[in-house]
Amino acid sequence: MEKNGNATSRKKLLIILFIVLGVLLLMYGLTLIIPKLFVESEPESTKEIIADFSFYPADYDEDIFEDEDYLSLIFEGIIEYDDNINSITVLDKDTAASSGKPVKLMVDMIYSIINGNAEEYNSYFSELYYRTNKPKETFTKQKIYDARLTYFSTESVTKDKVTYTEYTYKLRYRIYENNGTFRKDIGDGYRVQYITVSDREGDLKIDSIINPTYK
Repeated sequence: MEKNGNATSRKKLLIILFIVLGVLLLMYGLTLIIPKLFVESEPESTKEIIADFSFYPADYDEDIFEDEDYLSLIFEGIIEYDDNINSITVLDKDTAASSGKPVKLMVDMIYSIINGNAEEYNSYFSELYYRTNKPKETFTKQKIYDARLTYFSTESVTKDKVTYTEYTYKLRYRIYENNGTFRKDIGDGYRVQYITVSDREGDLKIDSIINPTYK
């Protein structure tokens, strides 16, 4: 009876050891697989998408505000701001500050695109952003219209003993006669972007732009 009892105990112990070993192997496998999944999935939100679209010729000397067709598209304003509560207002560089500093930053950034000012555009992004993205090269003035900036969220974040605030906005706009010097992923329609702004580095800067593949 004692031998049978000892054999049963050893058998149970071996089963337990095999189970523990299996769990450890599974956990080790996950540590190898999960980071790879994130690395492989991240470019889907940041990689450049080329629209199936014939781009217009680039004219770096064009004054877009002399284009009557473009002026008719922005007659009532270029940028609408939706605070996601109960208000949609038309904003420009002079009125954006009334909606808060992050919104002012976003509106100024959009106008730097409209004005074809690559140096100013690049100044709105943080060091964190430039760890994985390159500054924009020269682009022409962009005929942006039907722009809608929508408030998405505000979050207090603590990381490495530093607390800062993140603001996320949803942005979409159209580009009339897009010549592809600024964006190649927009044809006749628009694509949505999710843009995160934070004061992590002291001043408000853009930390990330996510470009979902859907319109």
